[in-house]
Amino acid sequence: MNDKALKTLEYTKIRERLTAQALSPVGKEKCSALVPLDNISEIVREQKETTEAVNMALKKGRLPLGGIKDIRSHLERAEAGGVLAIDELMAVGEFLYVCRKVKNYSKQENKADTFPVLEDYFAIVKTINNVENEINRCILKSHGGCCGISLVTVQAGLRIHCAIREKTWWQQASAPRRRRLIMGGCSNSSAEG
Repeated sequence: MNDKALKTLEYTKIRERLTAQALSPVGKEKCSALVPLDNISEIVREQKETTEAVNMALKKGRLPLGGIKDIRSHLERAEAGGVLAIDELMAVGEFLYVCRKVKNYSKQENKADTFPVLEDYFAIVKTINNVENEINRCILKSHGGCCGISLVTVQAGLRIHCAIREKTWWQQASAPRRRRLIMGGCSNSSAEG
């Protein structure tokens, strides 16, 4: 589609209104980068997706994306071996919580309600309950822990790093070594046992 047609159709305004409705930073990026399709098979596929998404929303309510944040930079840092700060861990935990809600949303309560076009998208969503639970446990523990936030940051950061890279070195490390890694500088003698 040429620029004159896009201007006549006020495409930029439409795209801005759509972008304003997106709930996540990544969704906003994708909406603001949308351009009209010119391939008929892509148009038909996207219309089917839209129809199915509307039907799903009418039957199940809105997709539960509230609270989702952009955690790409946090994941890059963790994958590179970095330790995440408490606010970054909280964002990762919230993201995992939203993933779990989305996965539950996609489950079919009624066998008659099928959404075959959207199934592939929901299949991409993975839940990592053990990491989500560990982040929540450590954040709650940090209020009374011997090392406070630094303990939580080291402990959960290492475990997230392990989960992302899918390595088992954490389990293979001896118990005293794991305690030293977790406690990192904590002088409380009860934490050593």
